[in-house]
Amino acid sequence: MTSPGSWWNRYWFQTSIRYHYGIFRVLFVTGFFLLPVALRLSGFEISQVSRVGRLDGLSGAPEDLAQPVLLLRLLPLPVAPPSWLGPVIVLLAVLAAVGIATRASLIALAAMYLYAGSILNSYGFVAHDTTLPMIVLIVLAFAPGVTTCSLDAYLRRRSASDSWTGLGRKVPVWPARLILVVLALIYFSSGYAKLRETGIEWGDGKTLQTYATDPQPAPYFLQDPDADREAFRDLVGLESFLYSSGTPTSLLRTLAGNDLVMAMIATASLLWELTFPLVIFIRRLLPWYLGVGLAFHMIVALTFKLYSFYSFPLCYLVFVDWTRVVGYARSWWSGRNRASAMSESGSTPT
Repeated sequence: MTSPGSWWNRYWFQTSIRYHYGIFRVLFVTGFFLLPVALRLSGFEISQVSRVGRLDGLSGAPEDLAQPVLLLRLLPLPVAPPSWLGPVIVLLAVLAAVGIATRASLIALAAMYLYAGSILNSYGFVAHDTTLPMIVLIVLAFAPGVTTCSLDAYLRRRSASDSWTGLGRKVPVWPARLILVVLALIYFSSGYAKLRETGIEWGDGKTLQTYATDPQPAPYFLQDPDADREAFRDLVGLESFLYSSGTPTSLLRTLAGNDLVMAMIATASLLWELTFPLVIFIRRLLPWYLGVGLAFHMIVALTFKLYSFYSFPLCYLVFVDWTRVVGYARSWWSGRNRASAMSESGSTPT
C-alpha cells in the first residue's frame, strides 16, 4: 500500500516528458497579453479581452474612492495606474514570448501584472478573470524548463544538432500540478459561492434567466463595508456601481424562455464546478472536465458575449502533451511529403 508521504512526493516531485513549459510560455503570454493588443490595433476592439485597456478606464478614478488590496497596503505603490504600466507590460510580454532574457522577463512581467491586477481589484469589485492568469504567470516564471523554445535557447545551442526546443526532455511536474490545484479551487469556490448565496435553488435556472433578460448594464447597490470612511459620507452607507453580466444574444433570450433547458444548464454547471477537484486525485478525468470547461466558456462567450474568461481555457494548454502533438504533426507532414513525392514521380504508395 502506498504511504501518504510517497504519494505526496510522487504527485509533486516526479519528472515527466508530458509537460512542456516553454511551448506553454509562448502560447500563454502571446494569447493573454499580445493577442488583445493586436486586436485593438487591428480595429477589433473587445474591451473585455484587453487587460491593458481596462487599466486605461481606471486612469481617472480618484484614489480616495479606492479600497486597496493587501499588496498595495503593504507596499508603497500608488493605486492609480501609472501611465507607463501598460506599455511596460506589453514590452515585457514581447520579450517573454520571444524568449529574450526569458526568465528575467517572465519574473518582471509577473510582478507588473500582479501590480496591475491589484489595481483592478481595488475599486470595489474583484476581476475574477485576472486571478487564475495572475497565479499561472507567477508559477510559470519559476518553472524549470520554461526557457526552452526561446531565442535565448537557440543562441546558446552548441551545434546545429543541439536541441533548443526541449521536446522529449523530462521536467518536474509540480508547476502543472500546482496550476491544476489552483484551477480546481477556483472552479469549486465558484460553485460553493452559488450554494452559499442561493442554496440548491441555483439549479432551478431562475438566476440564469435573470442574467439573460436583465437590462445591461444594471445599477446594483451594496452596503459599504466601512461606513466611517470619509469617501462615503452620504448618510446612506450604500455605494452604487454598474454591474454587467454581458450582452445576452437573441439565442440566449430564446433559451431563457424554456425553464427546463435553463434548469439543466444551471444544474450541470453547478455539478461540474463542485466536482472539479476530483481531477486532482483521478487524473483520467482531467480531459473530460477540461472538455466541459472549454464548451462552458465558449457557450458563455457566444451567448453572453463575455470574452474575458477566454483566459481560463488558455491556461488549459499547460496540460497538453506537446511532445506527442509535435510528433503527430511531424509524422503527418512526412507522410504528406512522401505521398506528394510519389505522386510527382508516378509511383504508387504501398
